Amino acid sequence: MSAARRATARVLLASVRGDGWRRPPPALNADLGAGHDLSDLCGAAVFHGVAGYVHHALWAAGGPEIARLVEPAYHGVVAGHLRGLATLQRVAAVLEPAGIPWLVVKGPVLVATAHARDDLRGYGDLDVLVPPYAFPDALVALEAAGGQAHVHSWGFHHRQAAGEVPVTLPDGATVDLHWDLCNTPELRRAFPIDTRSLFERAATVAVGGRDVRTLDPVDGLLHLALHTCTSGGNRLVWLKDVEGWLASWDPEDAEIVRRAHRWRVSLPVAVVLTKVGAVLEADVDPGLIRRLAPQVGWRAVTRSVWRVSPPAAARPGPSLDRLVMRSVRADQRASAAVLAHKARRLLTPSAGRTGGRRTHPADGHQRGAYLAAVVSGAFTSGT
Repeated sequence: MSAARRATARVLLASVRGDGWRRPPPALNADLGAGHDLSDLCGAAVFHGVAGYVHHALWAAGGPEIARLVEPAYHGVVAGHLRGLATLQRVAAVLEPAGIPWLVVKGPVLVATAHARDDLRGYGDLDVLVPPYAFPDALVALEAAGGQAHVHSWGFHHRQAAGEVPVTLPDGATVDLHWDLCNTPELRRAFPIDTRSLFERAATVAVGGRDVRTLDPVDGLLHLALHTCTSGGNRLVWLKDVEGWLASWDPEDAEIVRRAHRWRVSLPVAVVLTKVGAVLEADVDPGLIRRLAPQVGWRAVTRSVWRVSPPAAARPGPSLDRLVMRSVRADQRASAAVLAHKARRLLTPSAGRTGGRRTHPADGHQRGAYLAAVVSGAFTSGT
């Protein structure tokens, strides 16, 4: 790893650890004054979703001149959140009059609950979860309001049993309309999450001047940890989300353990909590981690990987850390099997591939078949 990349990683970490974004540690001032090449800092901050944290840290350490290193990215965070709030209002205006239950996950909810200011965490699309039975009605309602389902081929979407449909609104904003928290059949088989119970336990938070329903404190933590694992765990913002969610909601340990076992996410949650503590130097209860995953094997593996493939140095593309994190499943044996499978696919990228999706005209029959399968539960009962 180059000296410039190491310096950039140190600046990122100094900005996101504790309250370093408003009270920079001496090490950050030392790095900024050492003449390191930080030309990649803006891009790295965007990739890690922490441009707001870095901008505030640089401003506190060196004033507006040094903060200009990430100023475009910071403006993107502010503008993105304003767009997200506007999108949230439009979605509410469509779904609520139709009587469709809906939850907001991640995005503006995390800005409002897990981060100290509105201009720290970046995000793009608005993630909305609806019950499977209401999914067709929600999609039709958004389309009637000018939205367009961004699906290249409904036949391919049906074969993939996808757990979401991206909808582009007239202003260009994207709503990821979910009927399940897991987007693929493989993940739904590995992690059985009852969507109905998520709505029964839903919490209400204030976001942008309106009350919004979202996952309850325990469900929210488990989902954040699972999403971090299945997405590769290689962005600092995901770790900050978990740290901030724990601090804001303080969910009960016993219920975390009980529900994690039910979802079969005990090991993923333990790995992510371990990573939050190790990378962010956050105060994470080791007793909770041990109760979630008494065996230390896979947690030890991931710790070793982080030393070889430092999370703060991650950039887009494959990495050892991303590979191992995406492989975590319900237990160590299943995780090792998934890791071996993913490694083989990386080494032989064309093996077992059929070419994937292609652009096709809208296919009403295939769309209808997909939506019918969502409602009937066919995608959650052995697909």
